Amino acid sequence: MRCKTFDLEELKQYGYKYVVILSEYNGKLLLSRHKQRTTWEPQGGKIEPDETPLEAAKRELFEESGATKFSIQPLCDYWAGTGMVGEKETGGCGVVFTAQIEVLGDIPDSEMAEVASFDTLPNHLTYPAITPVLMARQTLYVSDLDGTLLKSSQTTSDYTNTVINNLVQRGMHFSYATARSSATSTIVAEGIRAEIPIIVYNGSFIIDNLTGEHLLEQYFEDDAASRILSLLDGHGIHPLVYSFSNGKERYRYEESKINDCTKDFIGTRDDCRKTPVHTFEDLLDGDIFHFSCIDEENILRPAYEQLKEEFYCTIGNDIYSGDCWLEIMPKEATKANAIHKLKEMLGCKRVVVFGDGVNDVPMFEQAHECYAVANAEESLKEIATDVILSNNEDGVAKWLEEHVPLR
Repeated sequence: MRCKTFDLEELKQYGYKYVVILSEYNGKLLLSRHKQRTTWEPQGGKIEPDETPLEAAKRELFEESGATKFSIQPLCDYWAGTGMVGEKETGGCGVVFTAQIEVLGDIPDSEMAEVASFDTLPNHLTYPAITPVLMARQTLYVSDLDGTLLKSSQTTSDYTNTVINNLVQRGMHFSYATARSSATSTIVAEGIRAEIPIIVYNGSFIIDNLTGEHLLEQYFEDDAASRILSLLDGHGIHPLVYSFSNGKERYRYEESKINDCTKDFIGTRDDCRKTPVHTFEDLLDGDIFHFSCIDEENILRPAYEQLKEEFYCTIGNDIYSGDCWLEIMPKEATKANAIHKLKEMLGCKRVVVFGDGVNDVPMFEQAHECYAVANAEESLKEIATDVILSNNEDGVAKWLEEHVPLR
């Protein structure tokens, strides 16, 4: 038995025979168990001669779960069988729907014995060759970059590149979320050539990694950037100030005031974005979206405490240099918020994430499934769905290859 998904109405010419409903109740998968089976399955069944696929989906959802109030919408077409797509003798075509159940009543007198909620797909499925494939179609997979998708050499392996490129080509919704810029992230992950949206600057932007088109932008409002810069200056902190000016990304810094750690960071990069300036006012040019400060923690921590309520701030040690970084962004510019917006853009219903550090906690808390690599911080492992192989063992790619059965 094989299963493959298609865009909506792509298989309409062959005649729809079935509907499948991927339903959620209270944020969890809702599956049904047939009276004569010990396995679990999504709601669904045959379309009656006088029914549309939507009418059949609503009927099957009620009959097999007891749902009395719900929202439902089509997701994709699918084909399952042993022969070629469209061969009625060897398989059948159908429409997959997603449903959010608000009110769940008793199951009507039907062939189903019970329903149950699951965080992830259980091992005992009635249709193991079909259900995981349909689930993958509505799922967005997002990986952190440094320490998770990247090896310690700050590159993605050939194996990781091949797995992700192939799965995206076959329909997987994938992105990576990073504190890096689009310029540096696309360099270190240059082997991932599939057209995917990427989340950069900790959620300030969602960008098409091939075209460079901005799908989401988050900038500081009004006088916020000026107030932040004045507060930092009062603490003796001289940041890198990231902005867009005349359509070009820049990061500005007062060359005469930055410390040695910041100079070392700038010196390691042959970067056309760097723009040294001579005055405080010059730092405020353009549309500002990000501040990066590198210094001792005892210097950065007081500024962090003053800014964290009004803005999204992170503070911690860089995994490569060991230097302490304070990063300041608009309040809404978080990985978690960007993932939520990207999920809506793509029409996905579920999110699976991968990470290694405490800055990944917010996206772990909002995901349906969250996996920490073996080299992750212990606090992240404690809240993870499971712990997978380390970044240097291609943990994310190996998990995706095993668990995303796109066919």
